[in-house]
Amino acid sequence: MNEQQPAYLKALTFPRFILAILIVVFHFGMHLSFFKENYFAELFQHGAVAVNFFFFLSGFVLAYNYGTSTSTKRFLLKRIFRIYPIYFITFFAVLITSIGFGRDLPTLFHGAMNLIGLQSWFPGYALEVNGPSWSISVEFFLYATFPILLWVFRKVKWTSFVLISLLIIITGWVQHYYFVEHLYEPNRYFLAQFINHFPLFHFSTFVAGFLCGKWVFQLKKVNVNSWYFTLLATLGILGFILVMNFENLIRPYTHNGGLIPFFAMICIGLALDKNFYHHVFGSKPFIYLGNISYGVYMWQFPLFIWFSYLVGTELLTSSEFILYLLLLLVWSSLSYELIEKPARKYLNRKFL
Repeated sequence: MNEQQPAYLKALTFPRFILAILIVVFHFGMHLSFFKENYFAELFQHGAVAVNFFFFLSGFVLAYNYGTSTSTKRFLLKRIFRIYPIYFITFFAVLITSIGFGRDLPTLFHGAMNLIGLQSWFPGYALEVNGPSWSISVEFFLYATFPILLWVFRKVKWTSFVLISLLIIITGWVQHYYFVEHLYEPNRYFLAQFINHFPLFHFSTFVAGFLCGKWVFQLKKVNVNSWYFTLLATLGILGFILVMNFENLIRPYTHNGGLIPFFAMICIGLALDKNFYHHVFGSKPFIYLGNISYGVYMWQFPLFIWFSYLVGTELLTSSEFILYLLLLLVWSSLSYELIEKPARKYLNRKFL
């Protein structure tokens, strides 16, 4: 089998860490004056939107790394072996801790759905057990659609694939705009989760990432001045910050695909830049932080439960939040070295 060997896009690793930290701040630090009153307070307030970048980035990196002859079984197993061990452990860490601390528990059915990564298909229950894992439930769905996207990509011409992708992206924008304007009600928790967490509604973001990833793979073969891409990435980063930090027409509709143009600028720019971002984000310390970002994201809630119990409050002081954040980084590093890497290596060797 002629399977394209994955290539490592170094500069795209570190942004995952930045966005994971932004989400941690959104979840557990927004009551602190440092985050509520500084110049970037609105950016922190809307930090949950950063999750959507992960969906775009997944489509981008997978499209870049995997060719049309990829084995579906092999691909899906590699993705499961990559993310499920920590998903499984953090699920039980929260569940057992919740039992011990007398916290609310899911029903048997919804607990089982959470364990196998289907919780986001049940609005109102998507955030049960380890709340942040709702996005991993979406990722499981997106991974399942990836072989279908590859098949379509192989069967149609490039221009046709671009048109199909743009149609899906525009449909996603229209759908989300309509739901936000005509379906959303602030006091109906079920509807909020349906609009923001339902896996199908993030497919357009994944498709946009896939389209950009395939385009970048072709651009890698063309000799283009790298500084153009340095500028493109910079404009994308600034655009993301400006849209999220200041009131504007776009911000109310950013949760499910509204930021795709900026995600595209960032990922295309970082992937093709050979200057500033390539050397800074591509340095070993920054790559390592990017590598542990999945652990940061998945361990944030269980570690917060334990830490807040020890300090006696869920409203951490500034110094307590800094200590929590440092412990989260250390714990995520240990998790990466002692669980993620060994488990992935063992499972790949055993079943692939």
